[in-house]
Amino acid sequence: MSSILSAPDGWRIDYLPLPGTQAGEVSWARKTIRIDPRLPLRSRRSTLAHEIEHIRRGPTVRCFQGREEESVERAAARALINVQDLGEALAESDDLGYVAEALEVDLSLLECRLRWLHPSERAWLESRLSD
Repeated sequence: MSSILSAPDGWRIDYLPLPGTQAGEVSWARKTIRIDPRLPLRSRRSTLAHEIEHIRRGPTVRCFQGREEESVERAAARALINVQDLGEALAESDDLGYVAEALEVDLSLLECRLRWLHPSERAWLESRLSD
């Protein structure tokens, strides 16, 4: 796995089942990231990037959780999906399921990355895909 997906210093990653549809969680007290091992590999990778970003940003106040989740997901998507790799995958197919698989991320992370492209990235992709 890339260094993007390494546990921060002093933190541990555990792969243990989580309740319901929960994919991952951070335990600040135990300095542990918990990822549900029943997830497909791409989803585990995407969830791990998301949880690591939570750690990088630090704990948040409950009233800001919605905004924080969106910001964390955007940062995780940017960390895992390089715009050049995205352009190559989109040049191969416009099927987002295929593109997500090619980029080794889950579909929701890919959709987030596409939704929040910087204007210069969008222009580069449009140019790359018009070839």
